[in-house]
Amino acid sequence: MSKHHMKMAVLGGANLMYFSTYRNGHYQNTVIRHFRTADTQFLLIEKSKKVVDLVTIKTTSILHGTKAAECIFEA
Repeated sequence: MSKHHMKMAVLGGANLMYFSTYRNGHYQNTVIRHFRTADTQFLLIEKSKKVVDLVTIKTTSILHGTKAAECIFEA
């Protein structure tokens, strides 16, 4: 388990739920996994099957998490 998985588990606790996985044809080695709790969302960014970053979003709106993932691919 990476340090990012540990941080997400501590912050999310027992309420952590998997929501979605995002992929982009232009960045085939990059995957963004979206997890959420009642008031926080996590975007776990993987490149070449290795976790490279964790984005934490303090919001209840799933739309904010999906838009953030879209922005990461566009950046």
